[in-house]
Amino acid sequence: MGIRIFLKSNMTKILIAEDHQLFSDGLKALLTPHFDVVEQVFHGREVIHNIQKLLPDLVILDINLPGIDGLVLGRDIKKHFPKVKLVYLSMYNEVNFLKSAKDLNANGYLLKDSKGQEILRAIQKIILGENVFDERINQQQPNLHRDDYFVKKYALSKRELEVIGLVRQGLSSEQIAARLSVSFETVRSHRKNVLLKLRFNKTSELVEFAVKYNL
Repeated sequence: MGIRIFLKSNMTKILIAEDHQLFSDGLKALLTPHFDVVEQVFHGREVIHNIQKLLPDLVILDINLPGIDGLVLGRDIKKHFPKVKLVYLSMYNEVNFLKSAKDLNANGYLLKDSKGQEILRAIQKIILGENVFDERINQQQPNLHRDDYFVKKYALSKRELEVIGLVRQGLSSEQIAARLSVSFETVRSHRKNVLLKLRFNKTSELVEFAVKYNL
């Protein structure tokens, strides 16, 4: 038996922000019989503009978008468009991302390997006022994405990100210490911790990471 949708499509406008064309098209095909999919967005920097223009009721957002990542976007959406419901649809079965989504008052966090009926049912519940977070995400789950650059980025503290950015600029540890008004040993400790967290062996790998994420 198919899912029963009780909402008229013209009452519920949905914007999809997902950079993989094939997945986005499949999601649109799944939703279109039941909801009004007003736009597909493929780049992080296009999301806010399209929300302003199209005024969707709900945004389905990938976390790892080019330009601006989904967690940053989520904070902006909830700040500037508090009535818009926000649902993350992600491949990342990561407790930290789930916590971040809840902290910014997202209305849902779903996994991309969910069945179509499950996604439809979750979106219906969210539109009707519930929050839906995939119950498969828990502390006992293995870290399936520990080598993923995006996951690594969110394992770092604000200070560690500052140090990485200064390393990218070519500053020595002594210069970084002076810039941040901390001791040389503190900078050495930060650099050591960063390499351990990111599982890097060389500064060149750290610079590549910083360039990739514009740190």
